[in-house]
Amino acid sequence: MSLSDLLGSAWQGLHSASNPDETPAAEGLEDCLVFFAWSDGTTQARVLSGRGKDLETAWAQGAQALEAQATGVPRDLRVDWVRRVRPLRWTAFKDGLGIPAAEGLAFDARCESALLAPQVDSQRRRLLNAPTDDDTTVWAFQTRAVHVDASGVHILAADGLRELQPFDVPLLRRLVAGGADHLAARVQTDGALAPSTPDADAPRAADHAHAVHALLEAWDPAQAETRQAAIHRALARLTRTLIRPAALPNGTHVACLVEPGSNDTSLGANAACIGALVRYTELSRDRRYLPLLDQLARTVLHMQDPISGRFAHTLHHPSMAEKAEAPGDAREDDQAVVALLRLYALTGNRRWFGAVEKAFEHFVAASYANAQDHALCRATSSSACRTSTRRSTSRSHRPPPWRPCQPSWRPVPNWSRGSTPTPPSSRCSTGSIAPRCTTRCCTACSASPTATRGPSARCSSRSRRPSKAASSATRRRRLPTPWPA
Repeated sequence: MSLSDLLGSAWQGLHSASNPDETPAAEGLEDCLVFFAWSDGTTQARVLSGRGKDLETAWAQGAQALEAQATGVPRDLRVDWVRRVRPLRWTAFKDGLGIPAAEGLAFDARCESALLAPQVDSQRRRLLNAPTDDDTTVWAFQTRAVHVDASGVHILAADGLRELQPFDVPLLRRLVAGGADHLAARVQTDGALAPSTPDADAPRAADHAHAVHALLEAWDPAQAETRQAAIHRALARLTRTLIRPAALPNGTHVACLVEPGSNDTSLGANAACIGALVRYTELSRDRRYLPLLDQLARTVLHMQDPISGRFAHTLHHPSMAEKAEAPGDAREDDQAVVALLRLYALTGNRRWFGAVEKAFEHFVAASYANAQDHALCRATSSSACRTSTRRSTSRSHRPPPWRPCQPSWRPVPNWSRGSTPTPPSSRCSTGSIAPRCTTRCCTACSASPTATRGPSARCSSRSRRPSKAASSATRRRRLPTPWPA
């Protein structure tokens, strides 16, 4: 659809949703105010406003500005007509951030500096931590909104949402596969990511790490040939070029992801590297990146206050000093917690779990519970599972050294080229290689689904587990090595 078609459809939808006898100006405003938000589907949505004595004047002003600023062909258009404005104190507004926002936020009485309700939801954590006096007056406004895309005109409810069709598993699989194919196609010969559009800036190093993590999370053996080469190139660039060594003030050698232009390293970027390398290790069972993971995690711990648990978001490389003028994004805290939890699940090093516990103390003190964030929910769920696992383990409270066994319905991909597959007799019933199986079963009962679990248990055949040296030797002999050294 062209821009004129989108505007025409939005105008008709807004008129059909309005009452003939209502005034153009909102309650609490002297003139009519309309917000236009549009996106081409590849970049973040942009917002502008139109103002006038009546709806036609405000619409004409906003449409003219939209036609002047819109680049490309907008795919989605949302129009919000302000209907009511009310003042309130900042502390009252923060108390309402615990639920999805149904009102926009303005920082002046004329709503010249404002955030729409979706923008309030996306910046919830930043608003909670904003250094604003609780007695400061802000203005909340309600709108009547319509959303237009290729499927038609959608009149939004009072809460700003529209009814969507339920997602099914085949649709979700297609969406994941389409996103993975898009990322794989953007990986160039040298492993760098191509810009999303010809006029866009080059992706940052943090974007590269997130893309590698996403490709590994979307790994599917059925598409191995089409995506594996892209993962090889992108991962090689990540580990050999973008991740650089550094030294902490106490002399500890660490590693961090450095932005080439600013020589800064961020908490979220290092968390993305940890997530990507942990996922690669889980899929390939190649342990070559464990030392690098340890150095990256030490950088994350260096960015955490050992007393309060608060994370610093940006450091300068190579001094590794905190940049106080760069507060960063509060969502990076959740990403760091999830990364440390996944590394703890992989290695069993309780130092990473201790940092997670300290971080949650800061989350509670900073009232993070009022912010609805998917990463925080995932971190809380993973932390609760790991806490219950620690309490239910043996007397020594040692966590399992490896991740849980792969389910039998989930095939373990063979990343190596020309390697000999492991014989079926050396795998347990859940599909994991016997020395790495968290059920701690022995090789004699590796095919038995009724093997007794426990660190000191014996199986039905009365044969003990292999010794630690034998397990290490067997693991070195059986595990494939997907990437050449």
